This record gives sequence, C-alpha cells and structure tokens, in this order.
Amino acid sequence: MDKAYKIFEKIISVLLILSGIFILWMSLDLLFHKLDIVVRSNNNSYSGLSNYYYRYFRDFHLVVLIGILGIISGVLLLKSKKTGWILSAIFFLGFPISVLLRNWLNPESDFHSPSPKTYATIGITVFILLVGFVLLLKPFRIKYKVEPRDINYIFLGIAFVIVDVFVFKK
Repeated sequence: MDKAYKIFEKIISVLLILSGIFILWMSLDLLFHKLDIVVRSNNNSYSGLSNYYYRYFRDFHLVVLIGILGIISGVLLLKSKKTGWILSAIFFLGFPISVLLRNWLNPESDFHSPSPKTYATIGITVFILLVGFVLLLKPFRIKYKVEPRDINYIFLGIAFVIVDVFVFKK
C-alpha cells in the first residue's frame, strides 16, 4: 500500500473516532435537554415520560448507533483490522444516506425549501460519501484482502440503515 493511502487511513481513523464521539455527545446532549424540558413541564415529575419513550427512541437510536459505530470502526481501522474497514465503509456510506433520507422524508425539513444551510448540508454529505467511496478503492481492497462476502456485509449494513430510516421516519 502506498504511503499516501496509509496516511489517509490514519487520518480517516482519527476523524472516525472524533466524529463518533461528537455525534454521540451531541445526540445525548439533545436527548437529555428534551427530557429535562418534559420533566419541567410535568412539575419536576418523571411520570409523563412514558408517553415520550417511543418518540425519543425513534428520534435518537440511529444517531446513537452511528456514533458508536464511528468510534468502534475508527479504533479498528487504526489497528488495520478488516472489520474496521468494513465498519468504516458502512459509516461513511450509511451515515450520509440516512441524513439525506431522513431529511427528504421529513416534510418539515429544510430540504424542501432550499437555503444556504441546506446546500452546505448536502455538500458535507456528498464529501462524506466520497470518503466512503475512497475506502473502496483498490489499494484498500488489496490491503484488507476483500472478498465478495465483505462487500455483502457493507451492503447489508447500508440496507439496515435504509430500512431503519423508513421504519422509524418522523
């Protein structure tokens, strides 16, 4: 493997770990903020939370799973494990697809009335997708001795994300 690809792989690993931590932290922070609002609106009682469990699960489970996936795949990719490569490809291909699908399926999303924020989100999403496709290039496939079964795992992971978005759409 060329030295440039090795450096790229290490950078991707660190970015995966940092983005996984960031995604996890932001989603949990938002979840706790929403729970705090519900508790305060119920006169500091937790009794009203039972009505919100499904909605919170629906809204936050995929983001939390993707954050955890980012951390795990980054650590494994840093150690040059094949599983890390597979999980990284799922992260870099599945995460942007989930973002685009969730925003496209949500009628209240900014995607239906484009703004500079929407274009920035689409640009970042396309960039993340491109990184995912770079991970599928020949030097990485040779290094990790990729078999058709491994590509099937990647497609299965992406399919899981897509099905999840359609089942739990807002």
